[in-house]
Amino acid sequence: MLTPQDVPGFVEIFRLTNAQLPGSPGIAGHPRWDITQYVCGQSYEFISDLIMYGKYRAQDNAQARSLGYPVGKIPLLPYQGPAVSQLPHGVFQADEEVFQFRSAKAAGMWLADGRWSPTPWHALAGLPLPSGFIAIPGVAGPDNGRDQHGIGISGQRGDLIIVVSFNGGKDLAWADVKAIWGRAYTHLAETLLKA
Repeated sequence: MLTPQDVPGFVEIFRLTNAQLPGSPGIAGHPRWDITQYVCGQSYEFISDLIMYGKYRAQDNAQARSLGYPVGKIPLLPYQGPAVSQLPHGVFQADEEVFQFRSAKAAGMWLADGRWSPTPWHALAGLPLPSGFIAIPGVAGPDNGRDQHGIGISGQRGDLIIVVSFNGGKDLAWADVKAIWGRAYTHLAETLLKA
C-alpha cells in the first residue's frame, strides 16, 4: 500500500481499512452477483502540498465558499482551479484502492463492469504495466483549463482488484506518475500479492 514515504511532497488525507465497494449495487432487492462476492477493501488518498497549502489552497477555499461549501480540513476535491494550467504536469492527488472478492471470477466481473463507460474510453498504449493492467486517461469536468486531468490504472491479481489513480494538471502524462505507480505496485507485490 502507498505510504507517506512513497509520495514525498504529499499529505495523507484519507485511509480506510474497511472500504465499501464502489459501483452499482444492482436493482433494489436483486444485487449483482459480483457485488455479493465482495469480501473487504482498503483505500488510501494523498494530496499534494501544493494544493493542500499556500496560494492554491486559498483559491480552493474561496471557490468552496462561493459554491456554499464549508471550508474544512482538506481542499474541495476533485480540484478545480488555476493550478491545472499553471502546473500542467503536476500530480495533485494520488489514490490507491484494493478490493478482495471470494473468487477471481467475481473480481474479474466487477473489474469489467467498472471499466464500462457510456462514452468510449481508450487505454494508454505501450506502458510498462503488469499483465492485465491498463491505464486510462480522463478529465474531471469539461476540460476548460481548470478541471484536473487524471490517469487511472487498474488490474486484477487473482481475487484482488487494484486501482491506483492520479489527478493533476492539464498535461498530466505517464512520465509524471510512473515513479509513484512503481513504488505503489512494489509495496503491493511485497505485501498483498505474495499472500
